[in-house]
Order: sequence, then structure tokens, then C-alpha cells
Amino acid sequence: MTFPLTSGADSLRQILCDLLAHPDKVQTYKQLAQQRARTYYSWAAVTDAYERLFYQVCSRPLPVRLTPLPD
Repeated sequence: MTFPLTSGADSLRQILCDLLAHPDKVQTYKQLAQQRARTYYSWAAVTDAYERLFYQVCSRPLPVRLTPLPD
């Protein structure tokens, strides 16, 4: 869940009240956040991202093992 900074404090209050009223949503968001962290912030993912960057900077094609990241 994201909160646009331009929405104002009242919008944030509404979102927080909704989460307090629906702990099942909190659990779902927690699980999604943990999965995202495992996917994008493991050491393997971080080093692959650096390798992709270096290949791009050097204008070289990516090796097959560095397939595109999931969205």
C-alpha cells in the first residue's frame, strides 16, 4: 500500500483507520511485503542488478542467466 504525499493528512487518516478496522488487510500487505523483500532484496537479486547495470553501462548484451526482473 502506498500513500501519495499530495493526498493530505485526512487521506492518510482514512487509510490508517481502514487498516485498524481490517486486520486481515494488514496481514495480506505484510505477506506481500515479505515476498517482495525476498524477491528484490536477496543478495542474489542485488548482485544480479549490479551486473545488469554494468552490462548496460558497457553496452554489452545481458548473459542468458540475467533474465529480466519480474514486475
